[in-house]
Amino acid sequence: MEIDGETRCFGLIGAPVAHSLSPYLHNRTYAELGLNCCYLPFHVEPEHLAAALQGLKALGFGGVNVTMPHKEAVLPYLDQLEEEAARAGSVNTICLRGGRLIGYNTDGRGLVWSLYRETPWRPGGSALILGAGGAARGVAMALAGEGLAELIIMNRTPEKGRRLASLLAAAYKELTVTVLPLDGELLGRLQPGLLVNTLPVDPWDWERGPAISPSTVVCDLRYHPPLNALLAKARRGGSRAVNGLGMLAGQAALSFALFTGCEPPFEIMYRLARAAAGEGSPPQTAGP
Repeated sequence: MEIDGETRCFGLIGAPVAHSLSPYLHNRTYAELGLNCCYLPFHVEPEHLAAALQGLKALGFGGVNVTMPHKEAVLPYLDQLEEEAARAGSVNTICLRGGRLIGYNTDGRGLVWSLYRETPWRPGGSALILGAGGAARGVAMALAGEGLAELIIMNRTPEKGRRLASLLAAAYKELTVTVLPLDGELLGRLQPGLLVNTLPVDPWDWERGPAISPSTVVCDLRYHPPLNALLAKARRGGSRAVNGLGMLAGQAALSFALFTGCEPPFEIMYRLARAAAGEGSPPQTAGP
C-alpha cells in the first residue's frame, strides 16, 4: 500500500512506545485487508499530552491507541467516554469523530477474548488481579461483566485498590470484591479460578515466591519475554498459563474495528502477534 492524499492516519501515544507491536499489527492488517490506512507510534511525554491530543484534531487523525503512562491522564482532555471506559476510569483507544475526542477501553474485552481463545477459563467463580492501575481497571470491569462471583484485588497501595473496588461495586451489585495487600504468603493460600498479573514489574521472586494452584488459570499481561518467571512457575505446577500476546491481539482487533468500521480481525492479529513473538500455534479452544 502506498500512502497518498486519501490515507487515513491512526497511531499510538505513550512513553515509551518503541517496543510496541501495535504498529506492526495494525499496518500488516491494513495491508492484508487492502485498507488505505497507516498507523504510527508517537512518544509523548506527560507534559506534552494535552498538546498532542489537540494536534490529533488539527492533523485530522482518525484515532489513536493510548498506553502507559497516559491511560488515566487522558480523561480530562476527552469530549466523551464510552460506558466501559467511564466505568473503568481508563482509556486505551481514542476515536476522533466530528472534531470530538471519544474514549474507549478495549483492554478488558481483549483479555476476555484471549482467555476464551487460549485457555479453559469460563465465567463464574473467582478471579484475582495483581495491581490496580489503568490496565487492571479495564480487566476488572470486563471480567465482572462476564459474571464473576468474586474478585480479589491485590495492590501495593490499598487505597488505589479500594477505589477500583468502589467502581466495581457501583457497576456490579452482585459481585463480591475484596482488596488485599500485595503479599506473597497470602497469595499462596488463595486458590482463585483465574490469576491476572497487570504489574509491569514482578512484586517478588516467583521462583521462591507463592505457590500457585494447578487449577488456577494464569495470565500475565506482559508478553516479553514470552515465558517469564510467573508463567514458567505456573506451567511447572500444572496450570494453564498464557502471556499477554492474546490480549494484545484482542484489544488491537477491537480498536481496529472502532477506527475503521470493519469487523474486528481477531484471528489475523492473533496470527501476526504470535509470528512476531516467534511463538507456535497454541491448542484451539472455544471462543466467543
